[in-house]
Amino acid sequence: MSGCVNSRPWPAWAEAFVATLFATGAALGAPPAAAFRIDGHRPDAAVIAIGDSWDTSLPLTTPMGRMAAGVLGTYDRRSIGKLLRCATRVTLPPDAGSRRVAVIHLLTREGAVGGRLEVVHLADGSWGARAMERDAGDGVLLDRKLFGAIVALWPMYRGGFEAPPEPDSLGRSMTLQPPYVAGSVTLDPDVQKHRLYRQMPIHRVAPDRVLDSETMHVRLPEGYDPRRRAGLVVWSSPSPRGEIPGVFGPALDELNLVCIGSDNTGNDREVPEKFQMVFDAVATARARYHIDLRRIYITGMSGGGKVSSILAVCFADVFSGAVSIVGFGCYSTLDDSWGAHRSPYYAKPRSRLLQLAREHRMALMGGPPDFNYREMSERVARLQADGFTNIRFFSYPDMAHVMPTATRFADALRWIDEPSQQARIDETARAASLLTAYRVTRDDPAPRTSADRDALAEVIEAGPWTDAAWSALELLRVADDR
Repeated sequence: MSGCVNSRPWPAWAEAFVATLFATGAALGAPPAAAFRIDGHRPDAAVIAIGDSWDTSLPLTTPMGRMAAGVLGTYDRRSIGKLLRCATRVTLPPDAGSRRVAVIHLLTREGAVGGRLEVVHLADGSWGARAMERDAGDGVLLDRKLFGAIVALWPMYRGGFEAPPEPDSLGRSMTLQPPYVAGSVTLDPDVQKHRLYRQMPIHRVAPDRVLDSETMHVRLPEGYDPRRRAGLVVWSSPSPRGEIPGVFGPALDELNLVCIGSDNTGNDREVPEKFQMVFDAVATARARYHIDLRRIYITGMSGGGKVSSILAVCFADVFSGAVSIVGFGCYSTLDDSWGAHRSPYYAKPRSRLLQLAREHRMALMGGPPDFNYREMSERVARLQADGFTNIRFFSYPDMAHVMPTATRFADALRWIDEPSQQARIDETARAASLLTAYRVTRDDPAPRTSADRDALAEVIEAGPWTDAAWSALELLRVADDR
């Protein structure tokens, strides 16, 4: 990141911005810890940044601008109470195992930095903050619930935007080096009950979650560039190896999709653990690569196909679509003629998730030679009769219990991604149109007034991470530097 904090007057964005992101709530209960004060006084504003500084040449009035500047969140005088209330009176243990996740920059009325605190995540899952000045004393623990709600709003991506990866890392499956990131979804017995099984007579146990002992694999599309968001496909392998299948490559490159998979998530692993690895893979990919949250899909083969069909419905707020290959499960109970295969795989989701799942696309892949074909056909028919109109069975007369060809997989994935592709086309056109309208009415495109800045912000909001949005952001950067 470039730029450093200076003592210029407090910019206009701080006076008008964050109230819509964080409600100020009630007045402070207990006074915040000394570490959250500037010379004993309450700060007027704060910026939470990834590092020791942020790119101050970029305006922070849009989510894209904040991410590009290395900023996770901003607070002005009206909203900073939300942040200050997170400080408890409990001292941060000096020997607590922790890792830095962000830096809180406390600002004065003039916009100068009056203090900096590093935010740390402790081994037990709690949060702490300590001043970065050596003589500032001990840090404090942060209220886990209050600060956890703040962290949940942060973008996960930490990779920067300066340059695309090396060419030899694109277009091939490679082992992703640790550390891996634990997902916000934890498949503990309570989550299993409410999201998956409810009253079903299934023994629920917590997964054995030791990410240091896992191995993940990733494939970046040939055209991957962090300046433009990519989609994500999670691969659920039925075998002990989780490398990305070669037949996925053409579709991933065409549609600009990152693909991630994990070893040891096959049919011989406990179900909660293989489910958990899916969510940890999503979190790891989001931290390493610039992912469009609207384009997170899941695919799998055989038992992995069933995993994809289950999680796409039960966690429709995470996944926007699924490609289930020669394996598929649903919440319907089949008639007695199905014997051991009559039972549902999960409980029917409650109304909100059920409606969301019905809106997403699900593709099945298989053929009559496959021993799972009849059950898949029956189960997809049950879902279609229950309002799942966005399901399509890609059936091939010669397809047994095998992976599809590259062409067939591309057909299915292209159909899954079609609504998002169209939405992106519309966003790109809208942003380009707004930028053109802005330019044709001005001899000098550099913004001079607040109306100019608002017009450029509208371009960014209309099509974030498009070429037009980057152009608008650069114009705002130039104006801020003058």
